[in-house]
Amino acid sequence: MNFLRISICLYFCGLSIVSSAQIWPGDVNNNGITNNVDLLWYGSVYNDKGPARQPGQQGTQWENKNLMDLWPNNFPNGVNHAFGDCDGDGEVEFEDAFPIILNYNKTHNVVTTDVFNQGIEGINQPLFLTSNTSQVIEGNPIVLSVNLGTEALPINDFFGLAFTVVYDPTIFSPNFGGGSFLLDNNSWIGSDIETVDFFIQDPVSGRVDVGITRKNNGNVNGFGALGNFFIVIEDHVVGLQEPSIETQIWLEDVKLLNDTLSETIVFADTIDITILNDDIINFTQNEEFSKLKIYPNPANRNIWIESKNQVIHRIELFNSTGYSMENFFQQMKTNESIELVFQSIPVGIYFLKITTTEKIITQKITISE
Repeated sequence: MNFLRISICLYFCGLSIVSSAQIWPGDVNNNGITNNVDLLWYGSVYNDKGPARQPGQQGTQWENKNLMDLWPNNFPNGVNHAFGDCDGDGEVEFEDAFPIILNYNKTHNVVTTDVFNQGIEGINQPLFLTSNTSQVIEGNPIVLSVNLGTEALPINDFFGLAFTVVYDPTIFSPNFGGGSFLLDNNSWIGSDIETVDFFIQDPVSGRVDVGITRKNNGNVNGFGALGNFFIVIEDHVVGLQEPSIETQIWLEDVKLLNDTLSETIVFADTIDITILNDDIINFTQNEEFSKLKIYPNPANRNIWIESKNQVIHRIELFNSTGYSMENFFQQMKTNESIELVFQSIPVGIYFLKITTTEKIITQKITISE
């Protein structure tokens, strides 16, 4: 850890006043490592202003930056608010979140590890995952809703949240960078103009770090969905010989803070997922999919969907990171067909999410030239 340099001594009383600092861009709480917790500290001083660093000391490179003039206020741990000004231009703004991402997991000097407290189920407010289906076939995506709080245990004074999603990397595909998190712009914690968020993927370890913060615009109260976690199962899971295999996706390293950086302890939950063996359960004979026909696949720009004994209410197209590309709200009755035309999307692998009266079905498709 870099300690604040003493540059003025009061001779008569023997006291010291700190007037300068050494900043590593992105390590906002100055604990020796840059991670998603730093985003929460950054958000708590969003729009704050103070003296800029000298021109030669500005920038986002991972190196020791000297700040000659401290800002008026400090964080609760005594670190100066200037640490939130990661690029050193004299104002904490949107661009100051980028050094946290660019320098993620980098360390300097002695690291003081963040402390994460696991709550008690039924007593502390939960952070949990939900799914529209408990069974997914190999090669297909899973879309999980990430939820914070319940009606019985709502969240008071939400300002920022850091957490990690953990999964088995031998079961889920690394081809798309692993899992991804997409914040719901209509979430109860605020719209995209009120929040800053990011996720960092580590497909080798099977981890996705997520950070969400409001922009120094006060706390909010509520509960419910924050966004979606999206991940794709391997086309052929190694060692899967039986008709199915059980796996888990769980949440850990949770830190929920208000705008003064006071913590609320959260219970981080786990969800069970059943992976179905594609070699044993033939796709076209599976009960869920036998009522739909999707063709051709691969396709150029046109895909047909035929509904057999199911009413389709909504069709949505996701890219490989879980971003919603197209929405089709035309209702299809049973024994009807619809043509989907994708004119403006690039070639690649996508996923159709089809909502019927009975359930939600997801199918991987390929758009080619």
